Amino acid sequence: MSSIQFRTPGSPIKSGDVTEFEQRFGISLPEDYRQFLLLTNGGYQPTPETFKIEEEGETFLKELFSLNGKTFTSLEKQTVQMKSDLPAGVIPIGMDGLGNTICLQVSGKDRGQICFWNHEQEIPSPGESARLLFVARSFQQFLDSLYPDPYKPKLDEIEWIGKLGKTRDLLDFLAKGNDIEATNKYGRTILKEATRYGNIELIELAIAHGAITTGAIHLAAMNRQMNAIDFLLNHGADINERNAEGKTPLSVVWDTEFANALKTKGATK
Repeated sequence: MSSIQFRTPGSPIKSGDVTEFEQRFGISLPEDYRQFLLLTNGGYQPTPETFKIEEEGETFLKELFSLNGKTFTSLEKQTVQMKSDLPAGVIPIGMDGLGNTICLQVSGKDRGQICFWNHEQEIPSPGESARLLFVARSFQQFLDSLYPDPYKPKLDEIEWIGKLGKTRDLLDFLAKGNDIEATNKYGRTILKEATRYGNIELIELAIAHGAITTGAIHLAAMNRQMNAIDFLLNHGADINERNAEGKTPLSVVWDTEFANALKTKGATK
């Protein structure tokens, strides 16, 4: 798979979950997309995110659907809801920032191809199929074709390491004489940036190097990073820690489903 990373990745699934989905809809998923679901299971706000569309220029990927929909948009629900909009043998697998659909051909001579459905196009007459625009010959080619938005502000070093960095990146940062509690212009440390983006590898390493966890759980809650919250709780964080404004993590959550999930862990306002 490519180096795509998500601000909010999907929750883990098993091979049987994918097989059950295929059987339910009577389809066979291309192997590269099947492996993506097993390894990543979709994600929200990817990096890189920009891609080109035949005849349409470029747009940016907002999310790739999650099979079970526990974290964000459900692949299963979208497949049901869009069945009448898309041609036979085509399923929706993602969405761009304008609400248009990224689709996958799962049968026929173009099986495996990625295409694009502009929801603002003229609605097809009865018996006619929506006009799909070519994006890539395969799902893997689609991932490989993604590139950073040239107009998007570049990340500073601390945010970059927190979001995309690996063990070597943090060790190199510290080896240059930087403190683990160094902050960027937003006042966030590497640990806090890693928490915002759900980078568990960096969260664990930062804590091992003495990073202070105070305030990190609020950032995880605001950004719907349940894996990060679980990791912090397992390392002594308080689910009802109060920030400088006296608010608990539950108080800063805007998503009702995520808030309910926090309550099951003992979160209160």
